[in-house]
Amino acid sequence: MRLLSNNVLIRIIIVAVILSCGESASPQTNSTVRSSDEIVVTRLTDDASMIQFNPMVIDYSANGQSSPKDHAIFQASFIKSSKAPFVSNFFTLWFHSTSRACRYPTTKFVVRVRADDQTIQVGSDSRLAKSGEIASTFSEPENGCVESLWVHLHKETFLKIANAHNVDVRIGSLTFRLDAKHLRALQELARQM
Repeated sequence: MRLLSNNVLIRIIIVAVILSCGESASPQTNSTVRSSDEIVVTRLTDDASMIQFNPMVIDYSANGQSSPKDHAIFQASFIKSSKAPFVSNFFTLWFHSTSRACRYPTTKFVVRVRADDQTIQVGSDSRLAKSGEIASTFSEPENGCVESLWVHLHKETFLKIANAHNVDVRIGSLTFRLDAKHLRALQELARQM
C-alpha cells in the first residue's frame, strides 16, 4: 500500500480546514440532493457543497485483451463555496481500477490528456506539477490490483477537457478514450459552476 504524497496530504488538510471554518453545521449538512440523473450534490457545510457525477465505467482492455476482472470507474467533482472561492477553482478527476495487475504508475509520472488538439499534462510531484495541478495514485496489489488515480485540475484546464469533442487519456502505458456519455457528464458538471 502506497501512502499519499506530502503535497496531496497537505491539500486535503487545507480543504478540510477551510470547510470546517464555515458556519456551524445545520441539520441539512452532509445531505445529498440529486440535481439530475447524472449530478449529485452533497452539502458539506452551510456554505460548501461537493458536486460530482455518478460513477461511470470506462471500457478499456489490457494490451488488447478484455477480462471481466479488468475495469475502471470514472468520476469527477468539485467543491462549491462562497466563503472559500479558491476551493471552487479546482476540479478532481478520479479513476478507480480493478485489474489483474497494477497499471497506474506510482512514482514521478505524468498523466496526459489529449482534448481535441490540445495536450494537457499533469505531473505527480512538485517538480512535474504546475501551479497546483497535480496527480496522485494509490495502489493495493492484493488478489489482483485495486488502484486509484486523482488528477487535480484548475477550472480552466477542466473546461478544456469538458468542452472537447474527443478526449484520450494516457496514464503510464495505459491509454483509453472517454466516450460520449463521459463527455456529457463532464459538460453537465461544468454547467454546475
